[in-house]
Amino acid sequence: MTFSAGAHLIDDLPESDPPAYRRSLADLDIALAHPGHGLTFDGRRLRELARGGPADTRS
Repeated sequence: MTFSAGAHLIDDLPESDPPAYRRSLADLDIALAHPGHGLTFDGRRLRELARGGPADTRS
């Protein structure tokens, strides 16, 4: 599973469980996230995104 640049979870496999994946991201104890696309952000922002918070449109 992965997030797109707009912070939307992309996964359409039948056995996927996006809510469980989001919960696992929200539980990570990290200082910085390097998403691979866009800007690096802190653990607070990762938890906000994982819990369905507003997407940051900056890139």
